Amino acid sequence: LQAPLARRVAAARGAVRDTASRHEELQRKAVSLGERAAQQEGAARSELDKTKADLSEAQEQMAVKEKESARLREETAARVEELKEAEAQLRAALVDLDAAKAREREQGARHRAQVNTLESLQNEVEQVRAAAARDDAQRLAAERLAEAAAENASSQRNRLEEELAKARADAARSADLLASEKAAHQDRLAKVREEHQQKAEGAQRQLVQERETLQGQHSQLRAEHQKKVENARREVDDQRKAHATALDEHRGRLLERERQNGVLEGKLHALGSEAEVLRSRVKDLEEQLRSAEVSSEQRRQENGQLQRDLEGIQASASKHRETAEWRASGGRTAEEEEEEEHFTTSDVEVACMLLGSVTFVMSLFCLVNYPDDDIRRYTWKIISSTISIFTAVLLFQGINEWVRIKLEDVSELTRCAITFAHCLVYLICLQVQIGWLSGAMFEYEAVDLEEKEWVIADSMLAEYGNVVKENEVRNPKGQKSVTLMFGSMEVAVQRRPVEKEKRMRRMRCWATLLAHMAGFAAINAGGSLQHLEMFAASPWMACVPIAVVMAAILAVFQLSAAFRALRKRAAADAGRAGVRAHLFDEEVSEAENDILSLCTSFLVVQVVRFALLGTLPNEEGLVEPEQPQPWSKIAMLYGAGLLFASLAAVLMAAMARRAGEGGESEDSRGLATLLNTCGMCFAWCCLWGTRCVCVRLPVFDMQSMMGRVMLALLLSAVTCGAVFLLDIISDTMAASGGSLAGQARVIQVVIGALSIL
Repeated sequence: LQAPLARRVAAARGAVRDTASRHEELQRKAVSLGERAAQQEGAARSELDKTKADLSEAQEQMAVKEKESARLREETAARVEELKEAEAQLRAALVDLDAAKAREREQGARHRAQVNTLESLQNEVEQVRAAAARDDAQRLAAERLAEAAAENASSQRNRLEEELAKARADAARSADLLASEKAAHQDRLAKVREEHQQKAEGAQRQLVQERETLQGQHSQLRAEHQKKVENARREVDDQRKAHATALDEHRGRLLERERQNGVLEGKLHALGSEAEVLRSRVKDLEEQLRSAEVSSEQRRQENGQLQRDLEGIQASASKHRETAEWRASGGRTAEEEEEEEHFTTSDVEVACMLLGSVTFVMSLFCLVNYPDDDIRRYTWKIISSTISIFTAVLLFQGINEWVRIKLEDVSELTRCAITFAHCLVYLICLQVQIGWLSGAMFEYEAVDLEEKEWVIADSMLAEYGNVVKENEVRNPKGQKSVTLMFGSMEVAVQRRPVEKEKRMRRMRCWATLLAHMAGFAAINAGGSLQHLEMFAASPWMACVPIAVVMAAILAVFQLSAAFRALRKRAAADAGRAGVRAHLFDEEVSEAENDILSLCTSFLVVQVVRFALLGTLPNEEGLVEPEQPQPWSKIAMLYGAGLLFASLAAVLMAAMARRAGEGGESEDSRGLATLLNTCGMCFAWCCLWGTRCVCVRLPVFDMQSMMGRVMLALLLSAVTCGAVFLLDIISDTMAASGGSLAGQARVIQVVIGALSIL
């Protein structure tokens, strides 16, 4: 007995020594890896410093080139000033020429005045001659008067002739002077024009040459500087990426080494504990061996008694063997029948619920920790939407039951009107809540939604999303960096608009919850209207409440759209960008689409079930009394669901083609709502078809808790499996080169359908 124990102890001690040696070797390797990582980090930092120095040198060269370009621009400006002075001189010469032309026109006017004076003098001479003739004629009558008149006329004639000669001489001199001045001015103007033309052409040629030279030098300098800057930036980015990749790899290897060291330390600790246990067991065995040697003599004495006891045991064993054979043949004693535990139906249902819940929760754990990022994202989206629908159903049913109790004594028409008012209350709450959360309403303090702050970007930490001070960030000039936490651990941080994202999360939460509550209220209103005697007569008449509900909801939507347009216009008139109004409009529009799709799809499927089954379901979608339906009608219900799914696929293709042609059209919202409605119709058909199958099969009892639990687990399993269908759709659209907007719309439709299931 001691030999095997000694061997085990020796083996354990050898394993402990080997583990200790391996642990020391791993520690040495970890230290060497840390030193190597530090060396590589130092080399990378030195290369980065060198690159920064090259970049600063390139910037200095660029500054020198910019100074030279500025000097050339100043010289060009001086040449332009000289050209402007030459143009000013040319303008002065033109002004002198205009003045000369004015003097010429003045002298011409003066010459014309002298000519007119000469003509008037000639006319006077002729008149004098006529008067002399008349005087000669009257000479016989009055010689004295004639002689006086003759003398007077001769003297006047001489005077006039002298004045006429003098005027003619002045006119000739003026004409000669004007001709000479005109010729001088014309010569001077020609010379000035020729000189100015030569100067202008020379200055223009020189300016064009200098401008072309400067432009060539400037473009060359700019191209060289841009090239150097791009090369330096590219090298810095490559080195930064390589450095970050190397650091990540070293960090991952170090973490893996530390993890392995921790595992080995745990194993070492376990082996040490096991060795201590083995040592204690060896001591115990040694004590037992000594006591066994002491009591061996006593055992020899007891052998006889043991032999007799053995014979008694053999007899008892034979008796028990006979009893076991009798039990195997079907016999059972009265005591066993009394001690047997009986399980009720409730015990079995609770056990199935417990096992199903554990299985479902473990499946969710597997999906939210799946290696594929898309599957994790789609799982969280379905969980979020399902929780929202579940919460909305519970809240709405509680409030609606209270309203129903208060309205027991009113007429059916009054009850229908109150259900519509109930839906209107949720729609108003949706508008007010989203307007307040977005800041488009009731915000009296100015908040910058675009202001970015540093936050922790590692989603594996409990501090994910917490704000970090800028002085604690290593590189606060970029968009992504690292900070130190817990002493020496580097944590990734990122600049993000914290206030805007917080408001968007809150808006999405409340919009989804209130949209589903408003959708269920609209379903209740439409169902109450469908159960009026006039509309419950036939499936065709049951379609009328669908149009009434859609018209009422669309009227409310138009009023809310007009209100949101007023908020946008007010923001534009105030000179703001309208970010809050845009968030308000976008979130409310998506919520309104969900409301319309949810209520329309449920009411349409109600009409389809009425046409197939012959009975109009109640407001909750249940057929009372619930009877097994033929397989043909169940198949037709599934076929209707496939028809809606096919219509949704056609709408997806049409919207993808329209998106590929470019631009969002005005009816894109209507097409998106119709697409979402078809997807939800498919989900409702699958839900009620599966319920009919469970009622049809004898295995499930839908009137009991067990049947409902099995139906819930079955649909939940189908929903969990459909997450992989979402991944296939996403990968297929990405491979075909589809737009991101179309892909998001398709995924959102499938998620809405799966959330209903």
